[in-house]
Amino acid sequence: FPVTIQLDDPVKFIDHIADLCDSAFVTTPLAEKTGKTTNSFHVAEYSSEDFDRILNTRFDIEKKVYQNADLTITDTAKFNGSSMVPWHVVQMAWCKKR
Repeated sequence: FPVTIQLDDPVKFIDHIADLCDSAFVTTPLAEKTGKTTNSFHVAEYSSEDFDRILNTRFDIEKKVYQNADLTITDTAKFNGSSMVPWHVVQMAWCKKR
């Protein structure tokens, strides 16, 4: 569910997903700090810490990885630009409902 970036209240969305599903796969661009970016299609982009905090309202994160621009998957990553740049990093989390 990459739509968390397009919602005013991502916690409400996570609540809804938890009401419907026992597990979820959630992705979002990795931001240096949470907030609005130059991408007009995104309400906000999230830092790793804030992304985890939102997910942890209803889910336990079972695995979290990062997809780099070259499509490699790594266990750690650093912010390298907003989602408007083609080399941005995407954070991906597999979650299980609490």
